[in-house]
Amino acid sequence: MRLNGRLIRGCRLRVSIARYGKGSTGVNEEGVSKQKLKVIARRRWGEKPSQVSQVRCNKQDQEVVAKLGGEANESFVDWLNRSIICTSSVAWDLGDLSQALAVVGCEKIRALSKYKFILTYPSGLQRDEALQNKDLLVQWFHEVKNWDIYETCDSRRLWIEVFGVPPHGWALKNFERIASIWGQFICLETPIEETVCFDSMRILIESKCFQEVMGHIILQIG
Repeated sequence: MRLNGRLIRGCRLRVSIARYGKGSTGVNEEGVSKQKLKVIARRRWGEKPSQVSQVRCNKQDQEVVAKLGGEANESFVDWLNRSIICTSSVAWDLGDLSQALAVVGCEKIRALSKYKFILTYPSGLQRDEALQNKDLLVQWFHEVKNWDIYETCDSRRLWIEVFGVPPHGWALKNFERIASIWGQFICLETPIEETVCFDSMRILIESKCFQEVMGHIILQIG
């Protein structure tokens, strides 16, 4: 090295070549499973909240890997043409909805997603009457409209597995905050008070993120 040992502005410059241990590549290997969410939870003394990295769900459009020609299920199209789509802010039980709406002629209720429901009527005429006289429906739903071919489920339920949370951070609020990064918290696989193994916790969430769910989180405790 030409600069090694030279005097620059009164300071002696020393240059050495970095050497890694035997078997090391010099690269930090994360070892993160592609199918699991790994959370590194540690306490950083004196670290300001603004220095903590945050992980956000990638909301970019999904990559189209293929364009396929599909076919319609004609038996489904028959009853869908007699149906309306109702959206709620509450995840209603299908049994409760069926009992409540049977009095207004609703023949069948199906769930399109957690908050979207398909209400089917015996005929197209009865469906139209339900759309025109929807006083009862608005008690259950904030949006009522006719079915069309573009109505799909816009969310999914999935389990995420959280690693690295220390026992003193085993709190429901912490797991709810972790779940909120990718969606809405539903439940834990194991009740916190019944925990006997602290290596990981599985959380069921409702998410509009259809990409692979994984990431590193710094969880500050205390």
